[in-house]
Amino acid sequence: MILNILDFVGAFAFSISGAMAAVKARMDYFGIFVLASVTTFGGGVLRDLLLNLPPVALFQTPAYLIVCVICTILVMLVASHHIELYMPIILIFDALGLAVFSTIGTLAGIRENTPWYTCILLAVITGCAGGIMRDLLRQEKPMILYSDFYAGLSMLGSLLLIGCYVWGRFSLNIAVFLCCAFIFISRLTVLYLAQKKNKKNIS
Repeated sequence: MILNILDFVGAFAFSISGAMAAVKARMDYFGIFVLASVTTFGGGVLRDLLLNLPPVALFQTPAYLIVCVICTILVMLVASHHIELYMPIILIFDALGLAVFSTIGTLAGIRENTPWYTCILLAVITGCAGGIMRDLLRQEKPMILYSDFYAGLSMLGSLLLIGCYVWGRFSLNIAVFLCCAFIFISRLTVLYLAQKKNKKNIS
């Protein structure tokens, strides 16, 4: 149950992030849907392929595609004009998606009995690969390569989850909450400090 909830929360967050990034890049309606879908599915599909698993969520239920469609329509209605005003929302949803999908990637590795370092790698792939594809499609430098401590937070959150759940024998719910909260809050903190530093340099 908790994995299903996390999956839908992450899908919604990354769909919003991808759709708003497409609007910022002045893409058409189909382009907005494609970027929303790629951001949502890219990391999970790549993870499942590396684990030699079928990408079940994508092909066995239309629910995730429906989420992408709803987010596409929502973004077109609300944020299609004056997209710059909504930039903080993109960053917030991207941080939420990073937190949730990094957690899911770690749990996928634990479920398949992979070594702890492989679980961390799967967290980064699940949390970051969709964003890389999104940025490449809109011809921008992938955020993971230059943004403040992006993949690093995914790795640290994954290690926290492994430490709590596998080594510390915490309950799954507590370990998942700690991982998601750590990545999400840390990412927003990094963004806030970076923005504050930029304002100081400008002044």
